[in-house]
Amino acid sequence: MNRTISGFFWIGLYLLIVLTPIFMMLVPPVPSGRGFWLELSVALGFVGLTQIAVQFILIARFKRVTAPYGIDIILRYHRQIALLAVGLIIMHPVIIVIDNPSRASLLNPFGGNMASRTAWVSLLSLLAIVISSVFRERLKLNYEWWRLSHLVLGITAIVFAQLHVSMAGLYTNTFWKHAIWIGTAALMVGLVVYLRVLKPLRQRAFTWQVAEVRQERGDTHTLALEPVGHEGFPFQPGQFAWIKLASSPFSIEEHPFSFSSSAHRIDRIEFGIKALGDFSSGIGDIPVGTRAYLDGPHGAFSIDRYPAVGYVFIAGGVGITPIMSFLRTMVDRE
Repeated sequence: MNRTISGFFWIGLYLLIVLTPIFMMLVPPVPSGRGFWLELSVALGFVGLTQIAVQFILIARFKRVTAPYGIDIILRYHRQIALLAVGLIIMHPVIIVIDNPSRASLLNPFGGNMASRTAWVSLLSLLAIVISSVFRERLKLNYEWWRLSHLVLGITAIVFAQLHVSMAGLYTNTFWKHAIWIGTAALMVGLVVYLRVLKPLRQRAFTWQVAEVRQERGDTHTLALEPVGHEGFPFQPGQFAWIKLASSPFSIEEHPFSFSSSAHRIDRIEFGIKALGDFSSGIGDIPVGTRAYLDGPHGAFSIDRYPAVGYVFIAGGVGITPIMSFLRTMVDRE
């Protein structure tokens, strides 16, 4: 399947997943005697919740899913669509109360019923994710702790949202409808287990070690890694990988950097890293022999995807890193 067809396939599947709750609302048996605005609020809540659930797929870094677009675009979309999803979820209770002000007690986190309280736990978890993500630098949140809280709050939001749907019971009034919602929540938690447990377990068999840390011009270093007990992995010039410099692949700290070496040197790969943050500023002090784990390659920015008789490269700052990989690969191919 070529990239264009694959890209349309994943977009179509994505839309099908997001709209499935609407289709489920139309399948009998359906509640009777409910007005348009009430049904609209439920539909918005369902679509928003499904959008949040899909975020777990987007961050799982499945190469088949990200390959047509590039994972950088996927992650950018993840940040933007998550805001829209939370907005749809907020509109759910707001429209319910506007439609019937007597339901205002549902807006009290300590009042209402158990269904509304579980909804509040889910919503507050989502709001905490949004606020901590949008204002992370302003709040001076540690990157690793932010990632961990992001994960825990995401799971909390999904689990309590599922409890809310089950307790409300209006559209889980058949076994198969209830099973779909419970299965969706279980799948999302399973994706977290895959990303944080199963994938690190697999990385243990593909250890790397620091072979050299080389000072470049300015405050940039080249980090060279060599495989330990395996042959490395192929990559395309211009791609990148998440790097863990730790004794365990289960470390929460990992950072994405572009390959700067030739794609024909998989036995020794290099990354150009500019001192921009706490981690990158300490690259020059990393001792040779330090164990490393890689999650990659990722990315769609590569000359291999756009064959031509010649290229013009324009880059500045650390953006020169993938360009160096282009040039070195082209030299090796001569």
